[in-house]
Amino acid sequence: MFTWTELVALGILQKLNDPELVIYFMDILKPLRLSHLSEEAREFHESLRLSPEDRWTRTSKLKVLGQYHLMSPCVPVTFPLPYDGKMWRNHRKFTKMLTFMRSGYIRKMEGQTSVTASVKTKTELVNLLYGEDLESNVFRSMFSITDADEALKDFISIDDGDSNILSIYELNPSWEEQPYLTAREHYNDGYHKTFKYMSIVN
Repeated sequence: MFTWTELVALGILQKLNDPELVIYFMDILKPLRLSHLSEEAREFHESLRLSPEDRWTRTSKLKVLGQYHLMSPCVPVTFPLPYDGKMWRNHRKFTKMLTFMRSGYIRKMEGQTSVTASVKTKTELVNLLYGEDLESNVFRSMFSITDADEALKDFISIDDGDSNILSIYELNPSWEEQPYLTAREHYNDGYHKTFKYMSIVN
């Protein structure tokens, strides 16, 4: 499969039969195409955005028509994307899930010490934290999402050097002095399988 540049260059070469002219015209055409694509992409992404006025106008029209079920009262009028209620709730959920990916907060146990978890491990544990299946229920059996969130807030405060939490002697805490989330594995005889259990340290 040829790229756009290769196809155009071959087309010009067939017509002109001169490689030097092909290079000359391609130097002109490539920036023009890039500019066109950038403008097209900008217009497309702007078309997806809503101003507060747009959202108020839409809400007013639905009110006049009596179509209250199509309104999205939970979506802020200042939010620029055309989300409905369900999409807004998913947006809030995934935005919160991303905060748990903060560097250093989710750690992996290696013997008696902890190391920063890989992105794959972080993703797995965050999905378990917010999941609704058996594995997620087992994962949260000792700590809740609220516990994990409180520990994350403390981690961020310490990580950012919040003077309200840290004393002058604690401005550069080690990993062992900061709260973090990790997982421990345990074999369950009833289900004949190994489950992960959330653990919040410190």
